[in-house]
Parts: sequence; C-alpha cells; structure tokens
Amino acid sequence: MTLALENQKDSKMEKDMMEDSRRVGNITIRIDKKLLDDYKSLCERNGYDISMRLRFLIQKEIDFEKWFENINHKLN
Repeated sequence: MTLALENQKDSKMEKDMMEDSRRVGNITIRIDKKLLDDYKSLCERNGYDISMRLRFLIQKEIDFEKWFENINHKLN
C-alpha cells in the first residue's frame, strides 16, 4: 500500500513539473557586469528576490502599455 502511494505521489510530482515547465519560460540577457552587480546588491539590501523583482517590473511595463493603449483608443 505504501509503495503504491509513493508511486502515485511521484507520478503527480512529475506531472506537476511538466505543467510548470509549460507555464514558465526562461530568458537569457546580456548585461554589463557592474550593472548586474549593482542591481543584485540593491535587491539584497531591500530583501528582493532578483527573479521575482524582474518579473514584477516586466509585468508592470506590460500593464502600463495596455493601459496606455486603452487611453489612447478612447481619446481617438
């Protein structure tokens, strides 16, 4: 019985990991080392997770663009 439950857990975990890999993408960027070190330092001082902070900034920029398009559409 225990072995069957462990196998079910393993199967569910593998399925969850496969679904996560479809929802999450990776990005590789080139950035000046000093700029990156300064940003890492900023994040560490303020208790930010650098990946979470970058995702937040990207999402805010997308939200702003949508908002601007909406306002622009209403003005025209």
